[in-house]
Amino acid sequence: MLPIMVLAAFPCLGHCGQNNADTELINSVKSANTAKIRQLLAKGADVNARDKSGKTPLYWACYLGHEEAAGLLLDEKAHANVRDQTGSTALIEASREGRVDLVKLLLDKREVFKADYRGTLADVLAAAKGKRAVLVQPLRGKVIEIDAADNWGNTALMWAATRGHPKVVTLLLSKGADPGIKNTSGLSALDMAEKKNRLEVIEALTSHKGPKR
Repeated sequence: MLPIMVLAAFPCLGHCGQNNADTELINSVKSANTAKIRQLLAKGADVNARDKSGKTPLYWACYLGHEEAAGLLLDEKAHANVRDQTGSTALIEASREGRVDLVKLLLDKREVFKADYRGTLADVLAAAKGKRAVLVQPLRGKVIEIDAADNWGNTALMWAATRGHPKVVTLLLSKGADPGIKNTSGLSALDMAEKKNRLEVIEALTSHKGPKR
């Protein structure tokens, strides 16, 4: 039973579905080789390939700060909600590292995907209500989850707060990140900022007047 449970939690431990082109794509993203990335994607490399720790090309682009590479992957409909073995996502990594331009890129794409999702849903409702869930499910996976949490319950907002990235915190809040969420230790983004004495972040969080979601 245990091996099955482990594979269910981390499917990449069993089989990542990676071939040489997928491995090359991940390595090209790590080195920010955009020409090679384009070439590999044109040849059919999996934009959502995962390495042994469950990390995708988009994850690596966001973690390492390769904005152009991230843009290329998102244009090819890379899924931003894929989690690695720690439960982290591309948005969490970009936020944790304080990469405000990448966070903005991801959240701008989120609005495009949401618009596409609404348009698809309207078409489905007009055509066949009974088939709605089946037809829109693939697109739903592309709508970036701004409040996705890692295995310890930490969201992108929490990581930006504890690492002291006020610009990222402000951006996430403006796009609807929920400051009221608490992690598995019972701490909110504000609690985490206060523990680290992140004064600018504390100001951003306490002055936020918008809706929590």
